[in-house]
Amino acid sequence: MANLTRPSGNNTFDLPARDQDGGSGDALDDLGDGSKAPAPLQLQLPALGGKGRGRGAGAATLATATSGAGAAAGPTSIEALKASVAQALEGISTLIDTEYTNQVGRAAKAGEERIRSLAATHYEQVNNNLTASRDAMQQARDHHMSVKAHIKSIRDEGAALAADNREIQGALTALQADVDNRLAGIRKKFKL
Repeated sequence: MANLTRPSGNNTFDLPARDQDGGSGDALDDLGDGSKAPAPLQLQLPALGGKGRGRGAGAATLATATSGAGAAAGPTSIEALKASVAQALEGISTLIDTEYTNQVGRAAKAGEERIRSLAATHYEQVNNNLTASRDAMQQARDHHMSVKAHIKSIRDEGAALAADNREIQGALTALQADVDNRLAGIRKKFKL
């Protein structure tokens, strides 16, 4: 594990970059492929019990060092550090609440769109079922009217047959009377 170095003599410590090949921890080509290890990190701690504000004073900050310069000056008391931490936590809490609200809003919108899609699909299915039911009912009505017409046709044909039967019966009755008259004349003529 690499040791912390304090090159500037203040409260800023350099954390050596993580070595890629387990070597010395320098920023040279550790992998042998032309790449460079990341720059070392600087950890700035608040100066406790100091007077005034110096180069090493300030809130605890972790940042990637891009130069050899020290961190900016800041509060020099525990109370200020606590206030800074509290403010940071409050900001994090606000970010979490905002993200939660955004996620809830997106979930609600997605749910609403899903409900609308399901409702539209259900409405289409119901409409199709109603249309099919109307078509089936119309077909049933048409079939009923066709049956009624067929029954009427049968009745009319039956009435016509009955009239024909009555006509035939009348003709038979007249024929029978004519035959009876002719037989009576023959009997009378020949005194049978």
